[in-house]
Amino acid sequence: MSKQRSVVVVGGGLAGGLVALRLQAMRPDLDLLLLEQGESFGGEHTWCFHDADIASGGEWILPFKTCSWPGYEVRFPGYKRRFSGAYHALRSADLHRHIAQQLGARAQTNAAVLSLTPHLVTLVDGRTFAADCVIDTRGFTPGETSACAYQKFHGLFVTTATPHGLTEPVLMDAAVEQIDGYRFIYVLPWSRTQLLVEDTRYSDGPSLDKAAMRGSLVDYIKEHIASVFTVTGDETGVLPIPLHGALKPVTAPGVVTAGVRAGLFHPTTGYSLPDAVRFANWLAEAADFDGDVLSVAAADRASAHWARGSFCRRLNNMMFMAAAPEARRRIMAQFYRRDSGLIERFYASSLTQLDWLRLLSGRPPVAVGAGLRAFFVKAASG
Repeated sequence: MSKQRSVVVVGGGLAGGLVALRLQAMRPDLDLLLLEQGESFGGEHTWCFHDADIASGGEWILPFKTCSWPGYEVRFPGYKRRFSGAYHALRSADLHRHIAQQLGARAQTNAAVLSLTPHLVTLVDGRTFAADCVIDTRGFTPGETSACAYQKFHGLFVTTATPHGLTEPVLMDAAVEQIDGYRFIYVLPWSRTQLLVEDTRYSDGPSLDKAAMRGSLVDYIKEHIASVFTVTGDETGVLPIPLHGALKPVTAPGVVTAGVRAGLFHPTTGYSLPDAVRFANWLAEAADFDGDVLSVAAADRASAHWARGSFCRRLNNMMFMAAAPEARRRIMAQFYRRDSGLIERFYASSLTQLDWLRLLSGRPPVAVGAGLRAFFVKAASG
């Protein structure tokens, strides 16, 4: 009889949480432990995804979702468009609940890691956990990826005094003042009176003024949604947007690395849920949880993912290097006039070479010379 393999997942955010949930469901043969340094799994975040993002094997995440809608809308000055197709959201509170219910004592919070090696995790409180396989999902650390721009956001959870009237999300209301790069407001209607309203900016730097963004959100809600409302919570985030020339994240030898720490995210949006689902599927199908072997396979997989993102990183260069911050909205307005299938494939990271040509065709939203230089020249490291 073979020895039961032990697995320690370090980091109870999205990537680590989904890995643990998938392994718990598909690999009962494993001795599994999930460690999270914070007080809850997932922190305070909202992750969204389209049906096409999780096609072919990702349906298992749907029971975890918080809410779904049949379509969404985008808005630009003088232009509005609705897209059909299921769109889903998962709040961290629901991720935490599912992890706590399904893993029980095998999922621990307040477990800050002091150090980890391929087969040993040491906590700040002195506890140690030996394992055949250690999986590091602790997230992106500034400086790990050179030549980056950023998507940053601050959102408010609000309850309106009367029904707000929105039945589907507004993924981008870019008909707002452009501040600190490309700016839009993102709205998710949870119920007839509950919403998440988020100020999102594609910016050159990671600094974020929460007070100013909160003020802009309050003004937006009063003008466009409801005059009377209560703020019940908030969330904030900064996601890396690597440029052409950025180095792929370096992973520790012998440690299976996943999530944004391994570069497993969409190179233009920064969103990581679809890749977290795909990685969890891949890991659950592993024949042997020998960390020394699996870490090499995971690193190779991450390198291949990074290579596939090359075209999108070149597009990022055109956004951040060829267009002035106040002109970036033109690029996105042109993108959202394209064929809906192309837009779907873009978000699902399944662009074809013909799609590449389509995205580069038409009237250039930036000066041709500047666009060509940005597309072909590597950005300097920060």
